[in-house]
Amino acid sequence: LQRHVDFQKLKTGKDSRIGVFFLSSTEALGHAVLDPYYFVALNRDKFDKLYFVGPPRASYRPASRGCLQIVEQYGDYIETDSDLLMNLSWMSLGHHTVGNYTLVIDHYWTLLRAAVHRTHDVRDDFRHNRWHFALPPYYHVVGEAFCAERGIDLRRPLIVMHVRDKGYHGIARQSFRDSSVESYRAAVEYLLARGYQVVRIGDVTMPKLGVTAPDYFELPFLESYRHELDPFLIARSRFMIGCQSGPCAFARALGTPLLTINAVLHYTLLPSTLEIACFKRYFKTKAGVRAEMSIHEALDARADQLDNSYHFEREGITVENATAEEILAATRDMDAWIENPTLEETPEQVAFRRRVMQQNNALRREGLDLALPIADYIGISLDGYRISPSVARMRAEPAAIDHVAVVASR
Repeated sequence: LQRHVDFQKLKTGKDSRIGVFFLSSTEALGHAVLDPYYFVALNRDKFDKLYFVGPPRASYRPASRGCLQIVEQYGDYIETDSDLLMNLSWMSLGHHTVGNYTLVIDHYWTLLRAAVHRTHDVRDDFRHNRWHFALPPYYHVVGEAFCAERGIDLRRPLIVMHVRDKGYHGIARQSFRDSSVESYRAAVEYLLARGYQVVRIGDVTMPKLGVTAPDYFELPFLESYRHELDPFLIARSRFMIGCQSGPCAFARALGTPLLTINAVLHYTLLPSTLEIACFKRYFKTKAGVRAEMSIHEALDARADQLDNSYHFEREGITVENATAEEILAATRDMDAWIENPTLEETPEQVAFRRRVMQQNNALRREGLDLALPIADYIGISLDGYRISPSVARMRAEPAAIDHVAVVASR
């Protein structure tokens, strides 16, 4: 690092304010994108030069290594073999300034917390989603050549879709985030009929949907697929259909509108520029009786504080996937909002936004009294986040109540 800084001083003839961030997300795609994104967004005006310190590039899996190409547009990446330095990326030890150096030892959760609190602070100039990453020119060269070869017409609107299935992660304690792609079929067919091209991303372990339309593409199965194509196409998407899994990080970091299907409440979820959520269905079992919870009741139960499957089990809460009909309805809602970004909020959306802000304020007041003090916020209290009003109405109808009774009786 000292050699890099000395060279920078030699070029500029002056000392620079140096910000150093520790990055070590060799496996987790979402962290490889969002950790440096929030670091830069929160700190880019404070320093003249940024440095990222992390493990050797060769230790990154290909998808995460590709993220470094984006990150390195904003600062130099310095490789280290030090276990101590690499582990600093998962710690929250504050900012330490010595001379013109500032070591920023913030992990992901600290960065998100700062983004929410600073955005809500009217005295602070920082606002979430004011600034986003751009892609290196190299990505555009690779992407345009691939699309020309594979028949993806970049002059026409497209939607990128990612569905996290049980084979994607393989960690049982996170299985509540999984869903089945088959329930997305009607939404895909709707988008194709609307003239969109639909590009599904993921990996070769994912089950194929089996849509044979010429405008539907399952990217990982196409010859000469490269990981750079995912962010390239997401950046060009009218909106992305995603879930709480790594690839949606590109939408958030690049400023692409996002439809989050089978969303799960969690305090760390910060919205994209325009985001609609179709939540999973929440159920509570108490004294042997299982009943469906509204999303407001799930917030009352602090479901946003649950991180792992065993947390859900401890609270007697389970989640179920949205139905195909709900996914289609949410897709229509998102399509309408993208067509008219000034679309006014529905009563369902207004009620949800107010409830989430109440939750955020309550968490902030409780602070250190919380079991997890760092979770003294809920990210979806930020602007840009809405629930699907059609799904909210569907779940409030008698038919939805009947469905709950049938499920509970099984």
